[in-house]
Amino acid sequence: DVSGFAILSETMDAEEVGDLMNALWQRWDAVIIEHGGVIDMHMGGSVMALWGVREAREDDAERAIRAALFMRSELEAFGAERQMDLAIRAGLNNGPVLLGDVGTTGELSAIGDAVNLASRLKGAAPTGGVLISHDTYRHVRGVFVVLEQGPLQVKGKARPVHTYLVQQAKPRAFRMLMRGVAGIE
Repeated sequence: DVSGFAILSETMDAEEVGDLMNALWQRWDAVIIEHGGVIDMHMGGSVMALWGVREAREDDAERAIRAALFMRSELEAFGAERQMDLAIRAGLNNGPVLLGDVGTTGELSAIGDAVNLASRLKGAAPTGGVLISHDTYRHVRGVFVVLEQGPLQVKGKARPVHTYLVQQAKPRAFRMLMRGVAGIE
């Protein structure tokens, strides 16, 4: 979600907003696709993307978070180019969904509790923040620098939800090749 999209829409001509968002969608959509995601829908200043739709991968949660972090960087650059103060608010959750036709138009979409929670996390994320559920965190533990958040009471959930604010990806360790050690070149 582009934080402040409603205010932006209020202060600009509708065509200008459309042009601005289409330019942003080109950048964000490319990031999502490059990270193995599928775009479910664009709505106002938000985009909903899914991972594991065509093919489930062990690192789908990691790919989704990396996409959100790249989207944050893209939005910052996009805003700087246009001298606008823009920020992301992202919510990510893992879980089963029903992927199928919605309504009478044949629109393909994901529905279910996992989608609802992701949307609630997006709404609870601080400006500039990427907020993930514990279900997502357990798939990426150790890959990202995160700040554990206090339990979050979410509409539609009987119990508070444990969440984590993703700061950045941790630097990857690499294996050094050593010569002269038995079995290692």
